Amino acid sequence: MLKTFASRCIAWLAAALALMLLSLDVHAAPQPINKVVVMVDTSGSYKGRQMEAIQKASQLLDAMSQSKIHRWEKGVDQIFIVSLDAMPEVIWQGLRRELKTLDRNEWIARFKARTDYSKCTDIGAGFVLAANLLEGDSKYVKKYLFAFTDLVDEPPMDSIWKCKKPRRPSLPPETFPWENLQDVSVSVFWAPPDQKLAWARIAKEKGVATFAIHTTSESAQVKLAPPPKARVTFTEEEVQANRARYAGIAGSVATWGLYVVLGFVFLAVIIGLAGRRRGNGPPSRRPGPGMVPPLRRPLPGSPPQGARPPQTPGRSQQH
Repeated sequence: MLKTFASRCIAWLAAALALMLLSLDVHAAPQPINKVVVMVDTSGSYKGRQMEAIQKASQLLDAMSQSKIHRWEKGVDQIFIVSLDAMPEVIWQGLRRELKTLDRNEWIARFKARTDYSKCTDIGAGFVLAANLLEGDSKYVKKYLFAFTDLVDEPPMDSIWKCKKPRRPSLPPETFPWENLQDVSVSVFWAPPDQKLAWARIAKEKGVATFAIHTTSESAQVKLAPPPKARVTFTEEEVQANRARYAGIAGSVATWGLYVVLGFVFLAVIIGLAGRRRGNGPPSRRPGPGMVPPLRRPLPGSPPQGARPPQTPGRSQQH
């Protein structure tokens, strides 16, 4: 009985302390988040697809805004909307919860207002900007880039009105940030088939496996879903190290729990023995109800109870 009680106490203590230590680790570590860049080509070469691209991007942002956010979630997803043209620039940025208050017409008007930059397309600068916005430890930051562009590189020369003549197919520029896109999920929409062929081959050579390109006919059928909830990614070595660490913590907790339980048991035994010794003494004798108390013994020389004191002869004769 005592052994079972002790083992249960040890198990309870070990579980409680292990959960406490695990919660401390969770709160100390950075909370995972999603970073999302939506980039729309506003150059003249992409003009025929701009409205479709903006509509597709709007549907994606609406779906993201409707995703439920729990009150206890500290990680806050970050959204960036980029205009891809002669001088790529962020036209809106904010948190996912702020998408609910974002007026679609407002950022669409920002796109349409950038006509001064629509003559050229600096593909390299646009993707470098997106890669910089998506910086972060890939263990805690999940990165997504949705690019609505034909991937035709026409960077400006000495003027934003004068562009470098593109090749056909237009290949990635030397400034393209392949290394910074290794951990980014890239999706390109409304790219010409020849562009997809050329870029897909180079992406494979660079070792970028998450570079998905959709052609003109494919893009309309692709249904964009909001990114899933961000989760921390552990390597196999980190998983094994965490298991060994928590096993050591559990062993230490079990040892200390055993000491605590044995201390309580020892104290309970001492208290029990002390109470038993106190209970072995003679009980106090008290008269119960209805019992006649014993008569008191008269002191030497005192008259017995009920006896009248003797009268002197002189006094009796006077009466």
